[in-house]
Amino acid sequence: MKIKKTVCSLVAFITLAASLALLLSGCGAARPPKEENTLNILCTGFAAYDWTRQITKGSNSVSVELLAKSGIDIHNYSPSASDVASIASSDIIIYVGAASEEFIEETAGKDAELINLLSVLGEGALAVPESVSKHAEHNHINPHSHEYDEHVWLSLKNARLFCSRICESIIKKDAANEKLYKDNCAAYTNELEKLETSFYETARNGRVNSMLFADRFPFAYLMNDCNVSCVCAFDGCSSESDATFETVALLCKRLSSSDLSYIVISESGDTELARTVIEASGKQGECGVVVMNSISCLSKRQIDEGVSYIDIMKENLISFEKALS
Repeated sequence: MKIKKTVCSLVAFITLAASLALLLSGCGAARPPKEENTLNILCTGFAAYDWTRQITKGSNSVSVELLAKSGIDIHNYSPSASDVASIASSDIIIYVGAASEEFIEETAGKDAELINLLSVLGEGALAVPESVSKHAEHNHINPHSHEYDEHVWLSLKNARLFCSRICESIIKKDAANEKLYKDNCAAYTNELEKLETSFYETARNGRVNSMLFADRFPFAYLMNDCNVSCVCAFDGCSSESDATFETVALLCKRLSSSDLSYIVISESGDTELARTVIEASGKQGECGVVVMNSISCLSKRQIDEGVSYIDIMKENLISFEKALS
């Protein structure tokens, strides 16, 4: 599946060229040299990084690395010279396949196996949902019919599919440890499935079956799985953050006509828009704000402390249940 090229690809190419120049001139912070006879796996996002750690747990022949590990969202990420070297020397690279990641395919070694998660998802990929801001600007035209939502990792169903695909690729490169990888993958996907079931049960038992996001909306896959309808201020990859009067008015109208007790924002969102909508709707004291984590970028401290994908999704389940109460 080919994502439509955007200006992001041009920026990535320019940055990549500059990084290569730095690399060739000996500039930039060097990463530790990779060990011989080690299967080097590189992941562009935290979710894939954590899945791969779980699948390879106990193996001494695998090195799993997170590319953007300094709390930078992959949307805003530009590879450094040492990153370029790391990409070029990796045996397996796991990435979403969004336009902002085109530098991966341009930099990977010729023998590297590339796991493009959007391609793995195939027909299961969702179009970017229409946001209230786009509705206000374009009078209900769907401007994203040609694009796919890249936040594929927020579906536990997708996560199970991706883990199976990652496990297959690792076994092809390191067949000697096939049983270890298969056992790890089976145990981990069982955990994912149990958590997935908890989301479904929570959705079925919720007082309401819809949500209002006064923020960007990266949860399309999760909400689609759970059959929960959503209204959002901005789409998940939107560069917008300041709502226009028309956007606020539409959100207020949706909230006023709903029976919602909570408005939802992401972990990087600001409560200001949510509070404004609540106040303008006359629902002060009746409606609160809950936070759901998009797992788009974790701080180095969180990673060092051992925060996991399942930990965060369990926290999301608590917020999910609250938002539907």
